[in-house]
Amino acid sequence: MNHKVWAAAEGAPSAVAAIAQTSDGTLWLGSATGLFRFDGMRFERYPAPPDPPFPAPNVSALAVSPDGSLWIGFRFGGISRLRDGQLRNYGERDGLPDGTVKSLVWDRDGVFWVAARGGLARLRGDRWEKVAHNTIPTTYGAMVDRNGTLWAASEDWILARAAGAEALRRARADWAFRLRAEQARRACADRGS
Repeated sequence: MNHKVWAAAEGAPSAVAAIAQTSDGTLWLGSATGLFRFDGMRFERYPAPPDPPFPAPNVSALAVSPDGSLWIGFRFGGISRLRDGQLRNYGERDGLPDGTVKSLVWDRDGVFWVAARGGLARLRGDRWEKVAHNTIPTTYGAMVDRNGTLWAASEDWILARAAGAEALRRARADWAFRLRAEQARRACADRGS
């Protein structure tokens, strides 16, 4: 196996918080110092003139949508969509929850979700719709499992939305983590690990 290490001397950014790869093979790295693209040989800061500027430099989350767009979440709030060199910015005026963007995910139904400090939301057209904001005013992350279930975490709750379901269901976080740990233990035991 061949390994290569890139450091600041080769132009690699520091404090990388997120990594995503677009369909053209470009590796994108989001860091406290901005967004960088890597073609396998060199790192290049993005945006560079004459590209449109981002609303903030501190990147906290990245995701690539099925249409090939790069979605960029920012530490101090806001999301940008980069598609074919065009930038679309989303903020609180578009219904986006405030604060650090923790996760950007698509579920099996094609719904785009954001977990931000200010809550969980989904994109409907060009507007964000907050979901379960009375239950979880703050989210710490979201992911979609291999069954298509959306999972979102807050301080006290885990919310889940099965593929095709309308509503999120909730469980206390300590119960959900014990359940997942037990499932993981059983899976390892079944494989003889």
